[in-house]
Amino acid sequence: MSASIRRWSWRAVLLNALIALSGCGSIQCIGPQKPLPSWFTEPPSAAHSLAASGEGISLQEAKHEAFNNLASQISSSIASEANLTMIQDGNYVREVFESHTQVVVSDITLASAQITRQHQQRCPNRYYALAQLAKSALVIQQQAALQRDSSTLRQVLDLNKEPSFSSWWRLQEKRNIAERQFNNTTLLKIFDGDNYRKDEGVYARYKQSLDHNSKFKAVGLNNETKIRSLDALVSQQLANEDIRMKKARKKSAFISLSLKYETQRIGSETYVDGTLWLRLIDKHNDVLSQFHVKDSVVVYGRNKGHKALHQKLYRKLEQTDILQTLINNA
Repeated sequence: MSASIRRWSWRAVLLNALIALSGCGSIQCIGPQKPLPSWFTEPPSAAHSLAASGEGISLQEAKHEAFNNLASQISSSIASEANLTMIQDGNYVREVFESHTQVVVSDITLASAQITRQHQQRCPNRYYALAQLAKSALVIQQQAALQRDSSTLRQVLDLNKEPSFSSWWRLQEKRNIAERQFNNTTLLKIFDGDNYRKDEGVYARYKQSLDHNSKFKAVGLNNETKIRSLDALVSQQLANEDIRMKKARKKSAFISLSLKYETQRIGSETYVDGTLWLRLIDKHNDVLSQFHVKDSVVVYGRNKGHKALHQKLYRKLEQTDILQTLINNA
């Protein structure tokens, strides 16, 4: 075989390979395709279990979708039964549990769910999976969670019977637990059918107590810094959350603002670091929550350094959601 023929043969092989590779993304299936398994198109329904199917380009993806669909099925079951529940909080009606449109199921772990069927379709290459969960396993799991949450809410209610800002604060800290407790109570009423009136009563007490204590949403302000503009900034942010500002007094909740400097001079340059602390303190002088913002400047004069630093710290606090940050750090 001559050299020119050999070169032509290799080129033909390479060209065919490139054509084959370019068509991999859209493989055309020839002939009749196998029907999908019936358990995928119509997941089996049973009185004592839940089932959901999923598909994907890999078996792992199909399993993941099946578990997600199973969680969504639980969510839909709760949403179809629960009523829209609101918590009156001062002048605001906060729609805490929008059960008709959205239900939080992220706390419902599907630890007992299992993949009971799986299938691979060769052309096109797809994977299918079926996830199933025994209702009894879900009930046992969520009963334990409900007992813990109801116990937590009872404790916070018993410890905060005296109406005050501190009581409101400690109650609102438990909003996520109250939401989870409400959803679990609804779920168990659907899948278990037993009487959960005691747990419903705990939630009703919580809602009533939070509403009553919202009338005491007022705090003082003790600004120990030289940044006087912080008074208006903090007052405005809290007013947006329906928290009133009042004159700081003994035996009443207040917000404390303090500033700590660290100054170091190296040659002609002055390095000024500042830490601005914001603390929420109750009438017993106990810290309910706190956080800080930090910044620094490099200047040639100490006074100018402090002024520039104050401006930077003000801007940082201005960009911070004060109430939400306090809640997150409680």
